[in-house]
Amino acid sequence: INTLSCLLDTGFVYGTFECWRNINGTGLFWTECVSNVANAWEAGFEYVDIYMFPHRYAEPTTQVIELLNNLTIYNVTYGAVMIDIEGDDWIDFTQEENRQFMLELRSVFDSENISMTIYTGATWDRNFGDNFTDFSDLPLIYAHYDNIPSFYDYNYSPYGGWEVASGKQFWDAVDDEIVCDISLDWDWSPISFWKH
Repeated sequence: INTLSCLLDTGFVYGTFECWRNINGTGLFWTECVSNVANAWEAGFEYVDIYMFPHRYAEPTTQVIELLNNLTIYNVTYGAVMIDIEGDDWIDFTQEENRQFMLELRSVFDSENISMTIYTGATWDRNFGDNFTDFSDLPLIYAHYDNIPSFYDYNYSPYGGWEVASGKQFWDAVDDEIVCDISLDWDWSPISFWKH
């Protein structure tokens, strides 16, 4: 709570905490997310989301259901789920298979009326094809660790139907980027896309 209060005082207004990890062959609910999210609310954050790093080799519907069941069991309060799409596992499948995976994953969140955001990069086209725009209605957050809080770099190569991004992860967790005694990834946005 002290660390999160410090971050709030430093100027952070929104936090996203990992709750589903791409490990153990099927994905896994990370129980530390329960206290992390609770502490963020206790520290005074007005907006707190969670993120899911889905395991590509596991069935998407099962992963989402298990994530949501755990969030319910542990009474985790959150605004939206950020879906983290990165890594090389996707290239082991066809673009059609990857598109089907994403659509099945989304269908569960949609059926539960849960807001989503997407965290991904330009490998979207490689994984899904340049005509797969079924997620372009959701906020996009991308990473480019150039330490520049600006979308100047996205406008050169838009993908997935997103004509503009909603957020940028511009600073990653390395030694000289520690604030409040913790290393973390910094995101920037000119709009409050997290106000669901």
